[in-house]
Amino acid sequence: MRKKVIGILGFRGLVGCGALEMLKSTGKYQLQLGSRSIQTDQKQIEESEHISSQKVDLFDRQQLEIFCKPCDLVINCAGPSSKILSRVAQVCIDNNKLYVDPSGDKMMVKSISDYFKSKPAPPDCVLSAGVYPGLTEIFVNYLAEECYDEMFTVKEYFAGGGSFSKNGAYDIISSLANDEGAGLAFCKNGQIEKMTAGFGGSSLLPAPFGQVQHIPLVSDEFLLVARKQELKEAYFYNTFPNGDMLTQFIMIKASGQYKTEEQKIASAGKLIDIYKKGNNQENCFMLHTISSGQKGGKETECHTTLTCDTNWNELSGTIAGIVADELLEKGEHRGVCCYAQEMISAKSVITYLVDEKKAGLHQQER
Repeated sequence: MRKKVIGILGFRGLVGCGALEMLKSTGKYQLQLGSRSIQTDQKQIEESEHISSQKVDLFDRQQLEIFCKPCDLVINCAGPSSKILSRVAQVCIDNNKLYVDPSGDKMMVKSISDYFKSKPAPPDCVLSAGVYPGLTEIFVNYLAEECYDEMFTVKEYFAGGGSFSKNGAYDIISSLANDEGAGLAFCKNGQIEKMTAGFGGSSLLPAPFGQVQHIPLVSDEFLLVARKQELKEAYFYNTFPNGDMLTQFIMIKASGQYKTEEQKIASAGKLIDIYKKGNNQENCFMLHTISSGQKGGKETECHTTLTCDTNWNELSGTIAGIVADELLEKGEHRGVCCYAQEMISAKSVITYLVDEKKAGLHQQER
């Protein structure tokens, strides 16, 4: 029986390595790896006869066509997403190949969605299949579906260690330039509400992060999960280890130094430097939630923490691999362009992360 083929573009980066590791561990697929460099990690390739690699320029349509042709599904882990936009997805859609992208860049999502809608019978395209966005919303679904009969409220804190890649930092600067997401806001009864005072605050998170500074944000993905679960109030907080980092991040936005390509590159470099200097945590991240709801006929509050001792970029690749595996396992495709949180079983993702010791889960009712 022919093994299904999964293509992984950008496999040499942290995100791509995470996807490759996860899918290799299943032993179910022929993996075709693509990179813009002709140099490959031979040890990585020789570990299995079911892995091959080739040079692919994502801005060369012909090379993308050659890469995608033998694949059943393609995961694009290359970036920056704000430059690649729908280039890879277009080739997959035109050739009826399933498409998975860990990124949730708003310009990319719009570009892919617009192209998807222009085709009569497109294959599934699953976006925001990473950690943030992606796991951040999948975790809220998990809490609502597994811990409550009805969930009322949630506050979710994202704290991370490690480092930004150049492409990741560039996409963050591009998102600032495009004013993505609603800052200083939360969800109330399915609508975005602006905070009435202040630009942030501080919270005490479980070890190893401790006291952090935070700023509330609402992405399209987070708003969608708040509406799906019919939450009365939902908050998402991006956190920073100290006030200086938060101030510098806000100053990058306020200064407007992202109008030209040179300014974007310079600001991305500054963001990387700020993060390296201000963050003393190595390769770890945490999702900490304070939620309330009804369970067994009584109201309860839960503090639930998901921790991981790896870089969130690598885990984004793991999430993308889980999504790809579930898409091919189900074999029932709906012809939809959607976020991972809408497509995948939240329980299956969290169970995989815990069982494979990718993450730890701790919950306490109060």
